Amino acid sequence: MYLTGTFNSIGSIAISGMILLIFPMLLLRKNNNFKFPIFTTLLMYLFLFVAGISALKNGDINLMLNGIVIFSLFLAAVVILPSINFTNKVVYNALFWSHVPLTVIPLLLYGINTNPYRGIFYNPNAFGSIAATMSIALSAVFLFKLEQYFLKTDKKQSFKNIAFDFSLLLVLLFLVVLSGSRTSLLAVIFCLIFGLMIVSLRLIKYHRFGSLLKTVISTALLGVITFLIIKLTPFYDYLYFNIIYKFERKLTNGDVLDTRGSVWEQTLNQSTLFGNGSNYFLTATEVGAHNTFVGLLGEFGWVPTLLFVLVLIIFTFKGIKYAISDINDMYRYLPLISLTGFVLLSMGEGMMFKLIMLIAFFSAGTIFQKHKQEQIIEKHVFNPVIKRKRKRLVWR
Repeated sequence: MYLTGTFNSIGSIAISGMILLIFPMLLLRKNNNFKFPIFTTLLMYLFLFVAGISALKNGDINLMLNGIVIFSLFLAAVVILPSINFTNKVVYNALFWSHVPLTVIPLLLYGINTNPYRGIFYNPNAFGSIAATMSIALSAVFLFKLEQYFLKTDKKQSFKNIAFDFSLLLVLLFLVVLSGSRTSLLAVIFCLIFGLMIVSLRLIKYHRFGSLLKTVISTALLGVITFLIIKLTPFYDYLYFNIIYKFERKLTNGDVLDTRGSVWEQTLNQSTLFGNGSNYFLTATEVGAHNTFVGLLGEFGWVPTLLFVLVLIIFTFKGIKYAISDINDMYRYLPLISLTGFVLLSMGEGMMFKLIMLIAFFSAGTIFQKHKQEQIIEKHVFNPVIKRKRKRLVWR
């Protein structure tokens, strides 16, 4: 996250302070019982080892330091914090309590003073990624509530509650459009569509075809409402000039990717097993990679990049398994949706150590603790079965 000069010193102190708070908490806690996901942890140790080889090969200590930071993030997210009752509820609340003020206060103080809008952040794309991350996290909770509403397993999930979350999603979507970030907007839309597909699969799993039809109709109605809101309000003007017109202009110039394509092609052509050093994009391409994985490839090389991708694949399979499980957890979709958002945002921007990466890692880490999943399943299992004789749905 890059802040403007006005807020950068405050942001740096706040972020550093919050990170340092983790270590006193661990020292004060007695009987720490850390559980390691063995295979994934071994992969990350191997990643750290080959990052060291890349550093030696390129004579670049920064590669080693960056590898240590990535490994430390993994340990904190997957091993340490989940072992001290760190849940996805904490991840979700921390995201909104920390970033809603960063988003709302500048709007109240200065209004929409730039176009594209960037708020207190260094550039509009940075603001767009923050708004997109909040949208993606909120959509995960919104999808769970929608599922529970149609399955009728939670009477607390009223239509008003769902409508309120949908309204917040529209507000956050508007902020993404204000930023003019095409990557962020497409990532949010795809995450919503992907999440609706998962909800539909769960309805099919429990033979709720009537509920599935209601979901399809409701989705279509929400789409119509969204279209009308966009078309009949100033929202459309911002959408056209910040997003659509940018696509049209880039397409007319024959470069929809805005020079990203040439950078990616050059990086692939010059890629090696152990990379070209942390300054590769400053010296060889003179512009950033604008892609998390291309950035890793250019700096660290094929071997560390493939290991990092393999860890993400494991995270994704864990997220899918958790999302389609019978655990009655409001944040059940958060790991999978945030990982999807991280990958999608990484396609057009460098997301290494950005907010969406932190949310993806920490939310994935909470579901690695198998013993905690078993405890939750015993308390909150939802397992509808169909009895053939009575031909009606019963719960147990």
